[in-house]
Amino acid sequence: MFHPVNYAIAFAAYLLRFDIYSAVYARISTNIIRTTINNPARAVLMGLFPSSARAVVRPFLRGTVVRVGTLLGSGMVMISERLFHPRFLSIGALLIVSGWIYTVWIFRRQYAKILLDLISQNVLDLKTMEPEEVSEIFKDKKALSQLTGAFLSSRGSEAIWYVEFLSSLNVPNFDKIVLEAAKDKTRPSEVRLRLLTMIGPESEKEAIDLLKEISLGADISMLSEVARVASSFSHDKAEEFLEDLFHKIDQPEVRAYCIQGLYSRAPEKYRPMIIGWLDSPDIKDQKAGLLAAGGSKDAAFIPRVREILDTVTEVDLLCTALGALVKLGDTEVEGLAARFLDHPSPEVRLSALRALEIHDDQELSLVIKLLGDPWHEIEALAREKILKAPHQNIELLIEHLSVPNRKVREGLYSILGQLGMKDLDVFRFVKNQLAKAYEYMAVADALILLGKGEIQELLKHHLEERRAFFVDNVMRVLVLHDPTGDMRIIWRGINSADTRERANALEALEGILDRSIAKIILPLLEGDSAQGAALSIGRREFDLPRFFDKWSLIRYLLLDADWVCTILALNLVRALGAERIPEELRES
Repeated sequence: MFHPVNYAIAFAAYLLRFDIYSAVYARISTNIIRTTINNPARAVLMGLFPSSARAVVRPFLRGTVVRVGTLLGSGMVMISERLFHPRFLSIGALLIVSGWIYTVWIFRRQYAKILLDLISQNVLDLKTMEPEEVSEIFKDKKALSQLTGAFLSSRGSEAIWYVEFLSSLNVPNFDKIVLEAAKDKTRPSEVRLRLLTMIGPESEKEAIDLLKEISLGADISMLSEVARVASSFSHDKAEEFLEDLFHKIDQPEVRAYCIQGLYSRAPEKYRPMIIGWLDSPDIKDQKAGLLAAGGSKDAAFIPRVREILDTVTEVDLLCTALGALVKLGDTEVEGLAARFLDHPSPEVRLSALRALEIHDDQELSLVIKLLGDPWHEIEALAREKILKAPHQNIELLIEHLSVPNRKVREGLYSILGQLGMKDLDVFRFVKNQLAKAYEYMAVADALILLGKGEIQELLKHHLEERRAFFVDNVMRVLVLHDPTGDMRIIWRGINSADTRERANALEALEGILDRSIAKIILPLLEGDSAQGAALSIGRREFDLPRFFDKWSLIRYLLLDADWVCTILALNLVRALGAERIPEELRES
């Protein structure tokens, strides 16, 4: 509302006093309000559009509408010069601004209804939005009230998402709302239990009554979950409930969760039972012992839990042991967990990743590899760990963009886009990747020394792919680093099949990049026709390898870090005759 009202004041000033003071006020005030208030508000409103429509709406508003407005305004000023004084154009502008203000007022009144309609029609997908974005949207009390109503009528995983989101908004009477939802017997018991974990200590007494209700007629797995939730409560009534459950149910896992809540009150009573479970040859007893030991927070159990982790092979026990060491506060758990990050079982890899915190470059490199894990949950957790890690190294993340695993690279592009990159990091990466691209170009150019053949053609094709791979890395990082979005448009044009569009994109790239980078990257993008000139530029800028005979080239390929080059080089050696290999090449 501030933005259009300020425009009205500015136009009124032009009408009443058409001088430099009015112009200065109009220019400065509209720019300040647009930057500090209007732009953030518009960004929030853009979030109301489906992701598929945002890519169309944003450029339309910023490009087409703005340019049409600028041209119309300039045209009206030119036409009016001979008819009347330009100050009287402010009257028409004030009428337009009045409509703008009225539109904003109507939108403000209907805001909550619009939000609810968008949610109900799945147009606004809140689950894919960042919490900060949604918090801005739901500052309005009416919208918050309707969000609460949507939570109470939701089912399944939707209810979990709503309650987690509502807890982040500091909703008044949050516990009361959650308890009301948990009392709904039509909800699955798993969802009701998850809701009860969200309440505060002052509402635990009522929650215990609900846990008793859920436990009636429940199976063993559900009773374990009930005991786990109750063990997290501090109310005296929770202790009574757990003791009663402990004596009624003669199942190790249920009893283990009960002990988690009872151990701190009577450790001498339950310690022998935990030790007995840990020493038992039965897998179910061992798992119960690990669960109870972890929940006890008693560091005395750490050596025995480590022993179990080193000796067992069962997936369930490995996962439970890793979780127990984390809960017990084992200082060496991260080193132990790192051994299981490449375990064949995805459940074990996930447990190991949960136990790992990133404190140095070595641990960061281990987690980066998991961005390519076939299990989506592991990949998502690895991304979250990197983004929230106490230790972050942008330069190391950029270096890993050279790995051949496409899934890892895609994950890194996403992470780098959120973390941001320093100019120096980007410059170093670009120079490094371009050097590798020119190196593969030089090797491909030297293949003429090997003559013609099927292996030579395969090798040439592979080297050209590697060169394109490094150039692609450079362009994608430049796109991420460009806040204006111009690089994204240019990269799309470079990849276009239209010759004219590609030429225009290359010309635009030359104008937007620093000259020291532009002169190196452009020859790599101009195609095979400019390869000779490109190689000359590459030799001036980088120390590229030179090959004087076929054996020096083969030696280079055999020692290359790229395994495909090595395999093809070995095939070349076999085709040329191993007995003809020079002695110095045999020794190397």
